[in-house]
Amino acid sequence: MFKLVWEQVVSATAIAFTTIDDDYIIEKAVSGFRQCATLASTFQLPEVFDFIVLSLSYATGLLEDSVPPRTSSFPVVEVEGQSITVSPLSVKFGTSLRAQLAAVVLFTISNGNGNHLKDGWAPVRVLQRTHCCEA
Repeated sequence: MFKLVWEQVVSATAIAFTTIDDDYIIEKAVSGFRQCATLASTFQLPEVFDFIVLSLSYATGLLEDSVPPRTSSFPVVEVEGQSITVSPLSVKFGTSLRAQLAAVVLFTISNGNGNHLKDGWAPVRVLQRTHCCEA
């Protein structure tokens, strides 16, 4: 039965997670993501893991359609002897508890389930190349 309805279940869970501001609903959505990941592991459904990773990746707000150029006029601050670029995207992520929770859930689910992922990490790799390596 899960094999037939997983996409609708994960989609509904993602919509509830990203749009509803009730802590109880957010907690239930996080639980839903974890339960779907458990079922995906049990039934060996890597496409479910990919879909969950993509849903949570977009919920972080870090995957935007418009990627800022690598050379920018973003401010650079010194922290413990390292230069760190402060982009609007990093400020947006840092001020959004929901985005941070999505990242935590994403990595919690992915921890130990990396072998089940196929294409789910593609947007994350793009993100790493375009945002994380600026200096």
